[in-house]
Amino acid sequence: MSNNNNFRVEGWLIEPELLSITHPNKGKYTLQSKVMQVLLALLKAENQVVSKQSLMDQVWQDLVITENSLNQAISELRKIFGDSRKTPLFIETIPTKGYRFVAKVEPTSDTLTKKPSNHQLSVTLFSKIIIGVALSLFVLLALNWYKQSDEKLNLAVAPNGQSIAYFIEQSNGFYMHIKSTDETSVPQTVFIKRPETLAMGWSSDSSKIVYNATLSEDTYFSMNVFDLSSGKTKYYKAAKIKGRHKQDSLPENFNKPTGDVVHEEFNIDGQVVDRIEYSKGEYFSAYFVDGKITSFSWQSISDIEN
Repeated sequence: MSNNNNFRVEGWLIEPELLSITHPNKGKYTLQSKVMQVLLALLKAENQVVSKQSLMDQVWQDLVITENSLNQAISELRKIFGDSRKTPLFIETIPTKGYRFVAKVEPTSDTLTKKPSNHQLSVTLFSKIIIGVALSLFVLLALNWYKQSDEKLNLAVAPNGQSIAYFIEQSNGFYMHIKSTDETSVPQTVFIKRPETLAMGWSSDSSKIVYNATLSEDTYFSMNVFDLSSGKTKYYKAAKIKGRHKQDSLPENFNKPTGDVVHEEFNIDGQVVDRIEYSKGEYFSAYFVDGKITSFSWQSISDIEN
């Protein structure tokens, strides 16, 4: 089963290359890369049980993580599919063993390219120009509409399953939306310009979200932590050039309050990981690929010592 194949599952269209899951009545969702990889690993098993350790080895490979990362990915998939752990229609939990994808999976057929007829090839140059202009205008209008649409990007479910967060792109940048899954509380919104990547991660207690606010033109990394209960944001900066964190961690024009930063840099099989202290005994880590933040995770002192 190739990762480039698309699949249909109970009305859902799964497009791994686009990290997209779409349903005609339930909307379109863009997954985080790791969540899509978990889904693909379950699909590849073809209704067989996949152990938790096997899923973590396949998706996170040699990165050091806890089962919480896998549990969160499974929770996100269940929320999107509208699935239930007690009465699963998509992902079944096999106690002490792992997970099994139980819904029927069908690969989509490729669209065949038809050879144009001689009559079609005889279209005049003038007609081609008119058609080209019309298509260009249509594409521009479609792109503008798409940017204003409410497509949910990188949807992430909180570890407690009671909140979800996702990005929506608008003409002036991205907005991170945080709302309760039962929609009983007022949604919260955070504006982010146009970060290099749409990376974010929930804290273990589901009370905070760390997200990437780094712009490609910045000389420093920006990592912000939003506290859901207070509505306040804590700002962290670290220079992009190694060895200059003390000099460049904060830009000269940075005028927002920031906490003390404990910056530690280490490598896991070539992937740089920065661990930052949020509060006593609580840290978050930023994972980097090709010099860009791709994901976050949270740890407590006990997690780190173990």
